[in-house]
Amino acid sequence: MTSPSVVEIEAGSATVSHFGGRILVKRESESTLIFNISSSVVVTPLGKKVGFDLPRGFSVRVNNVGISGVAQADIIEAVRVKNLLKEWGRLATDELRFRQEVLAFRQDWRRAVELASEWQKTSVERKIASYEAEQQRRRLLREKRERENQALRQLFREKTGF
Repeated sequence: MTSPSVVEIEAGSATVSHFGGRILVKRESESTLIFNISSSVVVTPLGKKVGFDLPRGFSVRVNNVGISGVAQADIIEAVRVKNLLKEWGRLATDELRFRQEVLAFRQDWRRAVELASEWQKTSVERKIASYEAEQQRRRLLREKRERENQALRQLFREKTGF
């Protein structure tokens, strides 16, 4: 879908607003899969007041509205090219233009993969730092307990003469 102005699409479990460029929205039985090929996209899951940006080269799955009355979006991820090309190729009418668009998309996709990798790296580093901080806290607590136990033993020895 190509558009020169902001277009809002009611896509099952989300409202997708996009400006220019191309997106692909695939409705499935339990969710809606949104691919941002070359557009500025804001996805607002049903029941939520505020949406989120979906950068170029990324996709997100928005699950159907649950018991809480709100649709939940999965974590955005770099587009899985094989899935995208399969769906996108079905819609293509001009093979030459489709190939050109895919080649143009490759740069956005590569940036998306690099960005997703950075996000993952940052997330892992935070988890490692949290784990190390927890280990440090436990070690200090163990040392404090050991000092207190030694002080109590020393006091006991002094009082009992052992």
